[in-house]
Amino acid sequence: MDINNFELFIDETILARGRGYYNALKVTSLEYHDDNMWIANVEGSDDYTVAIILSEDNDITNSRCDCPYDWSEHCKHQVAVFYAIRAAIESGEIPEKSVEKKNLKMILKNLSKRTLVSIVLDFIDRDERFHDEIYLRYGILRYAENESAASTDNTFKRRKVIENQIKKQVFDKTDHVLQMMDWQSGMNQAIDYIERYLSNEIDYLVASRYMNCSVWEFQRLFSFMMKVPLSEYIRQRRLTLAAQDIQNSKDKIIDIALRYGYDSPASFSRAFNQLHGTTPKSARNSGVTLKIFPRLDCQFTQKEFNVMTYRLEEKAEFQVIGTTKCFSEESITSGSRGRFWHYWNKNKMHQKFSVKYGKGEAHHLCVSARTDKTDEFYYTIGFLYNGAENTDDFNVISIPSGIYMVFVIPDAYKNDISKFMAHCIAEYIPAAGYELAGVDIAYFPIKKQSEAWFLLK
Repeated sequence: MDINNFELFIDETILARGRGYYNALKVTSLEYHDDNMWIANVEGSDDYTVAIILSEDNDITNSRCDCPYDWSEHCKHQVAVFYAIRAAIESGEIPEKSVEKKNLKMILKNLSKRTLVSIVLDFIDRDERFHDEIYLRYGILRYAENESAASTDNTFKRRKVIENQIKKQVFDKTDHVLQMMDWQSGMNQAIDYIERYLSNEIDYLVASRYMNCSVWEFQRLFSFMMKVPLSEYIRQRRLTLAAQDIQNSKDKIIDIALRYGYDSPASFSRAFNQLHGTTPKSARNSGVTLKIFPRLDCQFTQKEFNVMTYRLEEKAEFQVIGTTKCFSEESITSGSRGRFWHYWNKNKMHQKFSVKYGKGEAHHLCVSARTDKTDEFYYTIGFLYNGAENTDDFNVISIPSGIYMVFVIPDAYKNDISKFMAHCIAEYIPAAGYELAGVDIAYFPIKKQSEAWFLLK
């Protein structure tokens, strides 16, 4: 097991918890010592020390943590440090030795009462907020215990203290929001730089300058703000683009591997298979399932780093029979399409016509096709047409042949298919580098999971 592939050898639950610790900046210090030894401090239910020894080839030869966990070989604290060490090695910025972190609780417990009072009084003199906090928390408590000692003057003082506290919280909140806006802007600029250089060498130092911090700090901030380690984000984005190049070009596999930072076909094939579950050569076959890791954007409400699988299928022209209406984008928000579905279900269209006209392969399907007007589209609810001559005034439409991008619709979206389709159009398809041709279909087979089909240009 080495520092570059430790995920393959550690229990998934422990791995997820350790990654969570790393992303939450629980690794509070990391030192590099002689003989390839790394010493780290990790915050948990207590402060724990982790010691790790690497070989010259970055194999993990020894790993210890002073936490009480002993159910498996590695704990979440060790995993968090594995991620931190790998990030430091990849950035080329080895952290210097730092002063050992003291346990503040233990220090305070060993002080005398007189010394503690002296410390508190010193802080009160230097920090008005600390004074107000002590007064509000303990002064009012004493007042509640002895109401007879209170005076109008004391009541006025307490009111003023509370008003000042509220004002300070408002200003502190404003400063916090402004700082978050700066971080958001800087992180998005750093991501822009990373995305531009995915097919070249990415300089972590350049990326960190957008956040006005060191490489080490930038890696930790990225993991904390984006919920995924920086190195993992870059690796998954490169392999997403590599899959796109394999499917859409005749470039040699070795050329694509070199383009995205892999020195040999073997290392590229191993990484590609680990992510996509298939080999680069097999990815050129029609119908193979691949994964998309979309580009991230830093927002105040951070989106999850969702992974979506897809496959490309070449479909011959086919026909659909059903009811068709023309909608504008504006009318969708007014519920017009919902009323169209209500009409279909109320009149039991499926029960009436599926046996007569349908092929029996699908319960039903929905087709959206763009018109010549950019803000309008035709929407059809119906079935795969079996060619029956008498169509009872139903519409028969031809679906063009071509390459379709196919997604399995997750169960979480089974009651909001349109939302999932919108996510695919806005995020996943552009992330894979494809363009839409204006036809998308929600397909509901009888015995299988529902799918979304998108015709590609």
